Amino acid sequence: AGLLGRGGAYFPAGAKWDSVRKGGLARYMVVNAEEGEPGVFKDRHLMEGVPHRMIEGMAIAAYASGVGRAYVYINAEADLSAERVEGAVGQAYESGLLGDNVLGSEFSLDVSLLRGAGGYVCGEETVLLNTMEGRRREPRFKPPYPTDAGLWARPTVVNNAETLANVPFILAGGAEAFAKIGSDRATGTKLVSLSGSVRRPGVAEVPMGTSLREIIEGVGGGPESGHTLTGVAVGGPSSGVFPPSMLDTAIAPGMLHESGVMLGAGGMIALDERTPVVEVVRKLAAYN
Repeated sequence: AGLLGRGGAYFPAGAKWDSVRKGGLARYMVVNAEEGEPGVFKDRHLMEGVPHRMIEGMAIAAYASGVGRAYVYINAEADLSAERVEGAVGQAYESGLLGDNVLGSEFSLDVSLLRGAGGYVCGEETVLLNTMEGRRREPRFKPPYPTDAGLWARPTVVNNAETLANVPFILAGGAEAFAKIGSDRATGTKLVSLSGSVRRPGVAEVPMGTSLREIIEGVGGGPESGHTLTGVAVGGPSSGVFPPSMLDTAIAPGMLHESGVMLGAGGMIALDERTPVVEVVRKLAAYN
């Protein structure tokens, strides 16, 4: 299917699972739903609306990775997300989809919820793992990577919530059906968090390869009435701002422009003349 991670790094999901499956006896899975990045809120809506889809994807990925213990790491402020996921996990246990001998098989999976330590940096996978171990909120040196030495120095799969939510569709519809969606650079769809000066802000699911123009104008309805689009902040504080002249740029993994603008987790903030672009860039630089 060519499924890539949807948290911002776009690493091949299957490669992570395969690497951990070949690791030691004690393996872990961590669902990264920390989502502390400004302007990004797609995982919250996913967990609030279809938590079972993420849990099913997590269970499938855990089975493929040989993992028997999983954690869902949810942002400290996402109370409704935590409530919905906790309820869905409980229902999955009651239905025999989690716990000992899932569906009468030899596969067992225990799942726990953890609340994030707070802060944008916690979304980085090694910082996340440090906070789970009670350590400081700072990134680890790589290598080793989490797939080799992650949680408590054991092989660990860290997948974004959106990544795992794609897995049930792939198994139900087949890899080819998923691969037909998107572009040559990336298959499937992407959830984008659209906010700022647009008539229809919110979360949208679009095929990979969709242009910024289609997202801002087609999905978002264009700038608010009486105002003019002056730019689009794409990819959060670690990325940058596109001028209106570059709205035909297609979303894709990695860099969207040599200046350093990247898709990241899919946050898009439309700007108009009421918000000076220079001030936005200054705030982004200060945030980092």
